[in-house]
Amino acid sequence: MLPILLAVVLQTGVKEPPKVNIDDWTPRPATGKAEPWEKMHDPQWDDDRLPKMNTGPTFNAGFRYALPDGRTSMVMKGTAVKVGEGGALFDRLMLRTLATWSGGWLLHSNKRFGLMNTPSPLGTYLTSVAPTPPAPDANGRWETNGLGITTPLPGGWAKYRGMHRIQGGATFEYAVNGRTVYETHRIDEQGKREHLIVEDGVGKPNKTPSATQWGEPIVTPLVSGESSGPFAVDTLTIPYENRFKALFFCTGVDFLPDGRVAVCTGHGDVWLVKLDESAKTCSWQRFATGLYQPLGLKVVAGKVIVIERGQLTRLHDRNGDGEADFYECVNNDWHCGGGEHSYDACLETDPDGNFYFQKTGDTHLPHGGCVMKISADGSKCEVFATGTRHPIGLGISPTGIVTGADQEGNYMPATRIDQYKRGGFYGDLRAHHRAVAPTTYDAPVCWLPREVDNSAGGQVWVPENTFGPLAGLPLHFSYGRCKAFVLLRQELADGRVQGGVWDLNLKFLSGSARGRFHPTDKSMYVVGLNGWQTAAQTDGSLQRVRATGRPILAPVKMQVVEDGVKLTFSTPLDRASVEAFANYRAAAWNYRWSKDYGSKRWKPSAPNVEGQDDLPIRSANLSADGRTVHVRTRIPMPVMQVQLGLNLKSSDGQPIAGMVTMTVHAAK
Repeated sequence: MLPILLAVVLQTGVKEPPKVNIDDWTPRPATGKAEPWEKMHDPQWDDDRLPKMNTGPTFNAGFRYALPDGRTSMVMKGTAVKVGEGGALFDRLMLRTLATWSGGWLLHSNKRFGLMNTPSPLGTYLTSVAPTPPAPDANGRWETNGLGITTPLPGGWAKYRGMHRIQGGATFEYAVNGRTVYETHRIDEQGKREHLIVEDGVGKPNKTPSATQWGEPIVTPLVSGESSGPFAVDTLTIPYENRFKALFFCTGVDFLPDGRVAVCTGHGDVWLVKLDESAKTCSWQRFATGLYQPLGLKVVAGKVIVIERGQLTRLHDRNGDGEADFYECVNNDWHCGGGEHSYDACLETDPDGNFYFQKTGDTHLPHGGCVMKISADGSKCEVFATGTRHPIGLGISPTGIVTGADQEGNYMPATRIDQYKRGGFYGDLRAHHRAVAPTTYDAPVCWLPREVDNSAGGQVWVPENTFGPLAGLPLHFSYGRCKAFVLLRQELADGRVQGGVWDLNLKFLSGSARGRFHPTDKSMYVVGLNGWQTAAQTDGSLQRVRATGRPILAPVKMQVVEDGVKLTFSTPLDRASVEAFANYRAAAWNYRWSKDYGSKRWKPSAPNVEGQDDLPIRSANLSADGRTVHVRTRIPMPVMQVQLGLNLKSSDGQPIAGMVTMTVHAAK
């Protein structure tokens, strides 16, 4: 473990974190004809509500704090514990207490809704030390802490196991050289501060769960959506106004065995939501608080697991009072730096139970800009793929296909949807993590222009026997546009995958980031959040998409052939509308891969000329079964972007109008 520990320390120590170029991660405000939200920029995203939120008795974050000599220092994986009218700061990586203070709690940033928060202790320091390893003694041995235990220790001798919420404070549990150690910060029964370190078997650790803190659930309406179309979008009303002043920027969703919905929020909470269909209500129970920007959640073996920034955490309710009291560290073996926009996003599992997440930003560190994989038992953390910029979503099929989507920006000419493979490189040269920089990248399934998806979320695969003709297909979420698309994939003989998207005409209240299908009611639950460059109408949202039984009118298969495109639809089509040339429009263009932010459009016919090539439609025919349209046009191959607009009718006269936005690598 020591090489990792030292690497992080040497990157930070008491130095300032690396300076970040704001152009690297700030979307370019739109100009000209655009929605007002597309033209927003700092400081319009400043928000003063986080300092007013009751974030609980502990708070995980990267902290900046003061040293006795006047310098400031950073701890990347810290936990602040409320101790009476002050606090203590524990380093979950170095396994030591770094600071104690009195007369206040934490000072938070308001930058970008507080989601770029680096808090600091607020009050008068009582003690303070730098987060560096203790110096070795004259014999080359590491300095000890009084128990004959060294922190940190070389190799795998030291391991953080988790935190117990206790009355008046918290107890940290960790192992050193195979021995279990408990370190407690609390206010004792006499009202005095207590800092106690005991070794298991030598002293009596305090692991008794604290009393129930959050009280009765908050009840809100369950609002049914309009059901005249193929889908109804129900709203599980969020208690935006609540007694904790808790913020609801919703970032992850899954389901407990009893059917309750587990939701995490970007400012550190986990809530459990129970639906009463007959009463049309939602009961929101606050389950956990103080997590470090959790941006993904999975329920595994009945336990809620969240991906925090720098840690995979399993939440336990050991006394059965409905609130988490042990925050178990499943794994924290990856680097976590101080970049403001360096998140650990999404959480998915493959058929073998392995975890995957996106590690964004901090490309100067070994894991920045990577798709990460953690073994099912938490024992191993590894890089799965490299070269990502700032993706916030993933998806994994029932067979283990791993997908994700990245955002337009430096080295990302447009939003891209990828099908990741182990060892793949996906575009951002700052995050290639190779001895020799690659000269090209693994091609995406599909590029998406800004007007289709300016900022992508994750994907979810529709289960069998669900959503009718969409069963077995992946859906893609747009965080920026608050929409969902069906993703049409075409596998090529050389192993590459190309595809396109079709808008399902679903609109969410906030920036749709991820979705899950409920195992019982077969509906899709979607969470979203506000942020920058999104059409979000609310801080966050939890909505349920139900199939109404009405026909779903959409393409369900795409195949690029030598003389055009074949699209198979979910329902038979009207032959006259298919064969009318005026019902189609097609265009193609390329992007340029460079360090510039995004890319202009470039004509395939003249690579140095800006613009796009219109693709004349030569003919359109309908298959014998009435479901597959063969649109004949000369598509330049390969080409990064093709848009095919359609204005057709079903065989019973219902309009089917929309656009397939696709990428073409080759014909099949």
